[in-house]
Amino acid sequence: MPIVKIMPSKSSVRHIEAYIKNPDKTKPDLYFSNLCDRENVSESFKQWERCFSGKQKQRSYYHFIISFNPKDNLAPAKCKALVEEICSKSNLAGYPMFGTIHT
Repeated sequence: MPIVKIMPSKSSVRHIEAYIKNPDKTKPDLYFSNLCDRENVSESFKQWERCFSGKQKQRSYYHFIISFNPKDNLAPAKCKALVEEICSKSNLAGYPMFGTIHT
């Protein structure tokens, strides 16, 4: 069973996008997204913000960390499938999201 951490953040989406896409930690085939452009994540989030709020609210995004036990010996593709399933079954399916599997 994975450990899930959810943290609200006021940091810029551009900052977390750079962290998520760090080529030392992941590959583009491990990216996943919903309702946003994978190539321009920060701009996609800004567009959503302008459409629904007009100004930045208390947080820019939620940072989800889903950690699997290394003893489970899951391949990155399997982790991605499990995380996508968790996200699709959550109440977040109607919101933009972007993520990856860090290896």
